[in-house]
Amino acid sequence: IGIRDRHTALGDAAATGEIFLALLPRLRDRGIRTLAEAEAACRSQQQATSGEMPAAWQQVMSEGPAVHALARVDSYPYRHRVRDVMAAPPRIIEPHASLHRALDTIVAQKISSLFVKPARPDAPFGIITERDILRAISADPAMALQQTVQSIATFPLATVLEDDFLYSAFGRMRRRRYRHLGVVDAGGRLVGALTQRDLLRQRADDAIALTDAMDEAAGVNELAIVWRKLADAARALVDEDVDPRDIAGIISGEVCSLTARAAEIAEREMAEPRPAKLRYAVMVLGSAGRGESLLAMDQDNAIIFDGEGEVWLAAMAVRMNAILDEIGVPLCKGGVMAKMENWRRSGEAWRRQVSGWLSRSDPKDILNADIFFDALPVHGDVQLADELRRDAIAAAMQSPGFLKLMTMNAAAIEPSIGWFGRFKLDEDGRMDLKRGGILPIFSGARVLALRHGLSERSTAARLEALRGRADIPQRQLEQILEAHRILLGIILGQQLLDIARGTPPSSRVDPKEIQPSDRERLKWALENVKAVIDLLGDPVG
Repeated sequence: IGIRDRHTALGDAAATGEIFLALLPRLRDRGIRTLAEAEAACRSQQQATSGEMPAAWQQVMSEGPAVHALARVDSYPYRHRVRDVMAAPPRIIEPHASLHRALDTIVAQKISSLFVKPARPDAPFGIITERDILRAISADPAMALQQTVQSIATFPLATVLEDDFLYSAFGRMRRRRYRHLGVVDAGGRLVGALTQRDLLRQRADDAIALTDAMDEAAGVNELAIVWRKLADAARALVDEDVDPRDIAGIISGEVCSLTARAAEIAEREMAEPRPAKLRYAVMVLGSAGRGESLLAMDQDNAIIFDGEGEVWLAAMAVRMNAILDEIGVPLCKGGVMAKMENWRRSGEAWRRQVSGWLSRSDPKDILNADIFFDALPVHGDVQLADELRRDAIAAAMQSPGFLKLMTMNAAAIEPSIGWFGRFKLDEDGRMDLKRGGILPIFSGARVLALRHGLSERSTAARLEALRGRADIPQRQLEQILEAHRILLGIILGQQLLDIARGTPPSSRVDPKEIQPSDRERLKWALENVKAVIDLLGDPVG
């Protein structure tokens, strides 16, 4: 680094900035990604040298309690989805109808807008609002109501998914100054309407519209600024006593949005445009695909493609994974990333790969298949990924040998409670609640979903879908659902503590840092994880 104008305000400030920028990738290479982690590294450095630091060393941080910008937020938008408040069915008018008819309909039905039917089947819906009609009347009082709806309607209609959390819709409305949104289902069919009036009672802080901010972020730095708010948002929701499964769903949604945005930026940065004959989809795998990611995530993603342009796609995937790593989602240590050739395949190659997984008994094949069955498309041609997953599920249902191996794998539970009801701890005084807790639960739920042909992805949704089935012991089902909720909450609470003090988050918890009442709940949950075996039944039989 070149030092210029030493001992001047501008020169020293510029040198400090350049040193900081050079330091960031070196910290990232050591697994240090947050300010708290950097401060913890400073403390450990001082402790390692018995307090004998260079004369120029400065104590740059305090170990006092952190003050968080999102100390309290209205949790309703995080607890409820668009379908919970939308107006359905949607009110639709023909494009050639007169404004007079549109106004009559709005007044009679006491609504503020109508969706405009597309002129062609492949065209998007539009929207006309009461304000549009008032503006038309103001511009031409005599003839305005004789105009057609399509002459003043807005195309295309902005939409959100019915399964989106309300906070995402709220942020989109506020950021883009929309007063109305269409609501579509997973297949893109218009199913309802959402207005500012629907959300008026839901007040939210400026920092909660994370998904929409990601959509608007122009580059990697802006994405990183948005991403760093995630832990504070999760902490605020914990303070509001939001169900940890819902918090995991929110975090996972942000991982998916971030991955999609990283793919868009990577594609834009490519020197050559995307080949005309290339179709592809980016898939998020594992816990984020299931909607169960917490704050100790790394990258689990893949690509399916069709057509020509694999060289271009490989370069794009490398850049996408690098962007995610720069923002704060580390590279997967197991190599489950789209930049790896074995996780970037054509549709035909993926089907061959799935067939190979189903026909072999290698533990690694079972693990890879497990990750894959939770795949969720987040960018590109969604149909490619949906069809692949549908075919894979159908093939797995017809592979009893593979299902038996998956069942045996899920039932191999490592007990976390030892003699006299004590927790089994490692040398650091912690216990891994993934291996001995949530892993057998989500693995068992995945096996049951494949057996019964369920399309649900999340563990809770898969288990909920089994309610009332005669071949499923219902008492044990309820125990597993509650155990899953408790374990996710305990892990999330520990992760927030670790993040605040600069310890990289993980699924390992320290029982001494858990409230006594929560320790009892944790013990109950771990003792009831074995109920997964009752749900799965005898794998040999």
